[in-house]
Amino acid sequence: MKTIHLFLALLLTLAASNSSFANDQQTALAVLSSDAVLQQKAEACQQLSRIGDADAVPVLAALLNDPQLSSYARTGLELIPAPEAGQALRAALSTLKGRQLAGVVNSLGKRGDESAVPALQRLVTQDQTIVAPVALAALAQIGSDAALSTIRTTLESGPAALRLPAAQAAIDATDTLIKNGNKTAANELLKAVLGAALPEHIKTTAKALTRSIQTESGFINMFDGTSLKGWDGDPAFWRVEGGEIVGETTAENPTKGNTFLIWEDDAVADFELKAEFKLRNHNSGIQYRSFPVKGQRWVVGGYQADMSEGNKWTGAVYGEKYKQIMAVPGEKSIVGATPKQKQHVASLISRAALHAHLKADEWNEYHIIARGNHCIQMINGVITAEFSESTEDRLKSGLIALQLHSGPAMEVRFRKLRLRELNPEDKKEILFLAGTQSHGYGAHEHKAGSMLLARSLNESGLDVIAQVVTEGAWPEPWMGYQKPDSIVMYCDGYKGHMAKAHQDKIQILSDAGVGVACLHFGVEVEPSELGTQFLDWIGGYFEIGWSVNPHWTPEFTEFPDHPISRGVEPFAIKDEWYYHMRFQPEMAGVTPILSALPPLRTLTDRANDSNRGSNPVVLAKVSAGEQQHLAWAYERANGGRGFGFSGGHFHQNWQQDDFRKLVLNALVWTAHGEVPAAGVPSRTPSAADLELNQDSPKPSR
Repeated sequence: MKTIHLFLALLLTLAASNSSFANDQQTALAVLSSDAVLQQKAEACQQLSRIGDADAVPVLAALLNDPQLSSYARTGLELIPAPEAGQALRAALSTLKGRQLAGVVNSLGKRGDESAVPALQRLVTQDQTIVAPVALAALAQIGSDAALSTIRTTLESGPAALRLPAAQAAIDATDTLIKNGNKTAANELLKAVLGAALPEHIKTTAKALTRSIQTESGFINMFDGTSLKGWDGDPAFWRVEGGEIVGETTAENPTKGNTFLIWEDDAVADFELKAEFKLRNHNSGIQYRSFPVKGQRWVVGGYQADMSEGNKWTGAVYGEKYKQIMAVPGEKSIVGATPKQKQHVASLISRAALHAHLKADEWNEYHIIARGNHCIQMINGVITAEFSESTEDRLKSGLIALQLHSGPAMEVRFRKLRLRELNPEDKKEILFLAGTQSHGYGAHEHKAGSMLLARSLNESGLDVIAQVVTEGAWPEPWMGYQKPDSIVMYCDGYKGHMAKAHQDKIQILSDAGVGVACLHFGVEVEPSELGTQFLDWIGGYFEIGWSVNPHWTPEFTEFPDHPISRGVEPFAIKDEWYYHMRFQPEMAGVTPILSALPPLRTLTDRANDSNRGSNPVVLAKVSAGEQQHLAWAYERANGGRGFGFSGGHFHQNWQQDDFRKLVLNALVWTAHGEVPAAGVPSRTPSAADLELNQDSPKPSR
């Protein structure tokens, strides 16, 4: 017996040095049936996990209740593909306890064993602190309808102790469902997570997954990944390679002029297009709303989302055989009848910031939105160019194509091309009416603030599109449409309020259910001129002699259960926060969004200012500890919505994420858009972003 033992030990030593048993299942089984030491038996189990078949199952199953070898035997059964291995693991569910049972449950999950679901469902309902969470994770890995139903039920009505593991299981399952294209089931799980009492970090993850599903809904694939079916281009230059469309010219095989791979579907008018690209050398682009050039096969003209070597033109809009440069990188423009009639409207991002955002020699994603006479181009989620074409004979629809530029040898690659055609109801349209220059650098930056908020909305991935016009340009039709879904007045107020000259127009919009939002000084009006209208449009206003406008730092710790509050965390920020507004009688239709108790000094320090500083009524209310409302939502009887926000004096405050998110949420809400559970997503503006479009230059000191 001793001789056999030594011989087997020698075999195992040699086998271990080569990380295998030379595929000898019988040798491994013999070790498990001998009196070999623990390490040798463990190595035998590992070997069987790689080469074992149905004959190995009974031996491994017999070791599942062995305290020292259980995990090795279980892993062996987990990896053996024979159905007998699954049967053995399921049978062990009724005989094992504690960690050994949890291990078997985990293995069944990794096997994706749908036959184990009924037993795993029973384990979830049993009072086993170790096993139930593992069973939920296993059900997530299995992912059948019955398995996912158990996870949802646990989230909705299960024990409190299991909500967190059930949420993690739901998130794990959701990730798999999204990758497999089953977005309906993924949404149901995420709704259960968002509806349960859970830590905020779990809900944040669920909200992000929800946004990823919503963002891609309605898109069709333009490229099947294996062929150029549906595309027409010169086969001398275009091919499919590794799931990518490749356009290439060489010194030996140049193209005489720009040549295009044209999507053969009908002309597209309003749409969203997403495509990843990687450029090596020279210049390329994505054509949209393009037209065929007569007499030239595989040649088109029209709008082009540009890309170039060194990124000099990457992100720009070029009019191929049309109007040439329509918007340089980082520019918002209006394009007239000729190239010379292009007008610069605003800066969207600096060249340096744009170049830092692009991924050198890696895949970057273009996102193009064309709606009416307004087009937006984004790369990696950041707007790189935006333009409106003002002439009636503008390009309203056309072909989509990929460009291969003439000149030096080059290669461009495209993948993940997706398209969503838009109908008028697909987008909520928000119009910012930006007031004129006011207070100097960094304060009352109406144009810069409006541009920053509009850019955030346009980059959000929501079905919202925002445009900014200056006070002098309003009320001209916006984007070719007569009626936006909401208007935003960010401007000086009182006797100089922009609404005075246009109140009839605003009343027509308000009566039609269009949202109205006013920011900072824009909430102050002369009562005899616009007080009644503002009560009707947004539910309240600032009144001289009644309301006050001190600079102070309120702390916002609680928010109402309202879409505007979604995803907003407690914050404190110094601003010129107005309070003690005139509201609708009995606050009818008004929901306070931001409320705080001001320090008494905000009134006593300005006791002599009878206009905007203090008055006996507000002093008495603050002294008595009465909360004051600094931002509010209003619902009109006709279904229209209003929003008043007294902050926004300091331009730099838009850099505070919760301050900005609350306003973005409100603007989407006033337009009757759906505010995501985590609030409207937006990137934090950089210092360079804040400098863009300010009316006054930055002081030298």
